[in-house]
Amino acid sequence: MRLSHQLFVGVSLLLLLALLGALGVSFHQTRSYVATQLTSHAQDAATSLGLSLAPAMQGGDPLVVERTVDALFDRGYYSEIRLLDVHGKTLLVRTLAPTLEGVPTWFAGAVPLPVPVGESLITSGWRQMGRVLVSSHPGHAYRELWEVGRWLLLLFSATFAVSLVFLWLVLRTILAPLRDIEVQAGQIGQRIFREIARIPRVRELATVVAALNRMTGKLKAAFEEQASALANARHEAFHDSLTGLPNRRALEDRATHLLRTAEEHPCGLLLMVEINGFRELNEQHGYRRGDALLRETGDALAAVAGPSIFAARLGGAAFALLVDGISGADADTWAQEVQSVLARIAEGDPELRVHGYALGGTVFEQEHLLGALLAAADTALAAARARGPNTLVIHAPSAAGGEFGAQAWRTLLRQILEEGRLRLLGQVIKRLADDSVFAREMTVQAIADDGSALPAGRFAPVAERLGMAVELDRAVIQIALLRLLGDAALDGRWAINLSAQAAIDPEFVAWLAALLATHPELARRLVFEVDELAVASHTGEIVALAEQLRAQGSDLAIDRFAARHGAFGYLESVLPAYIKLDGSVVHDLHLRPDNRFFVRSLAAVAKVLDVPVIAPWVECREEWDSLENLGVLAAQGYFTGRPEVL
Repeated sequence: MRLSHQLFVGVSLLLLLALLGALGVSFHQTRSYVATQLTSHAQDAATSLGLSLAPAMQGGDPLVVERTVDALFDRGYYSEIRLLDVHGKTLLVRTLAPTLEGVPTWFAGAVPLPVPVGESLITSGWRQMGRVLVSSHPGHAYRELWEVGRWLLLLFSATFAVSLVFLWLVLRTILAPLRDIEVQAGQIGQRIFREIARIPRVRELATVVAALNRMTGKLKAAFEEQASALANARHEAFHDSLTGLPNRRALEDRATHLLRTAEEHPCGLLLMVEINGFRELNEQHGYRRGDALLRETGDALAAVAGPSIFAARLGGAAFALLVDGISGADADTWAQEVQSVLARIAEGDPELRVHGYALGGTVFEQEHLLGALLAAADTALAAARARGPNTLVIHAPSAAGGEFGAQAWRTLLRQILEEGRLRLLGQVIKRLADDSVFAREMTVQAIADDGSALPAGRFAPVAERLGMAVELDRAVIQIALLRLLGDAALDGRWAINLSAQAAIDPEFVAWLAALLATHPELARRLVFEVDELAVASHTGEIVALAEQLRAQGSDLAIDRFAARHGAFGYLESVLPAYIKLDGSVVHDLHLRPDNRFFVRSLAAVAKVLDVPVIAPWVECREEWDSLENLGVLAAQGYFTGRPEVL
């Protein structure tokens, strides 16, 4: 029980006891007063009646005696009047049955009142003629006592209620700093380092709050320093310092990952971009002008990049764009759009207008080796360079996906969504420590017109480029929930991927929250994975998504971490259920000491936030063994189990 509740209950009980005691004393005093009044009333009546009867009894007139007694008795205040002679013989008696009007029977039984008897001698001179006994009727006394008791109870109840409200307000005000301290302590346990802004006026509490704020500040600074050092080291190793784009090393890692994951990434495009005559421009206008042009070109290519488009600077005046899930006419159309963007830059620069850009690329499938892929793109770039300024050359082998343009893709995707031609697959994620199941990830395949299965890596990037990712995610989630609800064997935790477009779409987020609210038990088993690029680029929207998911019992996780950014600034606000590394970091991990250092450091930083790290695309025992000593919680890949149709 919370301290505020304990204090409230304790003080309330003391207050209740005090009020009950006061009520008891007041009621007892009232009862004593009423009993005294009954006694006085009976005695006064007896005395008065004795004086009134003396002349009548002396004259021996029984009729007058009877009328005198009846006159007093008929008022109804007496239960009995008895007239006795000197020998104790009853001469006259009047009795009124005891009735209690307006008073509950239980009250009369619980609060007994004495029935006093007043006695008076009837004398004439010195001669005694008899006695009169008068008993007061308790009905009126009970009625008065009942009314007083009711009013006392109402008064004390109202006082108790008002006192409780006042007590609650006082405790709330006094203990507010303690609640802030409790929240801060809980946040520190969750690795959220926020200081208490409201300093209490109570000196002792103010000292505690100040100490906690200092500790929180130091912990936050230590975490940020550690995270910043790791992020900077990663950035320096895999990014170009001038343009901020990933470097050649990062591009090669990314391309290797795509080439090695045939089932998920069956095709793509490597487009190289080069500034023609860059050396002459540097010699004529200086390196500052050349650097400015490199930054401008890098910014233009970065604006083109997205979840399935990887932009990098290879060195010198050469850049590259690696596009996932594109082929044929679609690749050529997209490359022409990039050509138009760069042509506009060249037109606006007098020096660059003369030489322009050269764009050369190749469409590839997984049978390519990295060296062959780079060589083919270089050949296309050389051909473009030879043809003149702002020329595009694309080598698209006939086997690379065929001539399938944007409109054809749009039609196919629309048919797939309308006809529900989606098939779910599940892949297990296992803990490294004991090989137990941590969760399962749900992926999707689309069924083409010829009945063949299209992996998500083939059509999901296209849907993203065509603006259909939100529709696709809605369809996948609806099918996934129906499948999980319909099969009790599909228990445990499940991860579902969200596109960047869906994750930042307020209407989609509201729809998803409403859908999860209708299935609360299932919602608690779901984790939604969002690409790191979306998290880094739209942190505010992703934080809102995470809060909506947590409100329904679900969680959010970050996928493909370190594919481009590998930053940590948003982790504290997003608080993901886990971080899933990019496959390019995991491939050949046992042969890459730099990547092992990064994974170990990342796991250490994530542990401070109590966020586990997951390694996907683990394909061999050597990679699994390398992960065991790096602080990674679980792994996923063909080594743990291939995706299975659900």
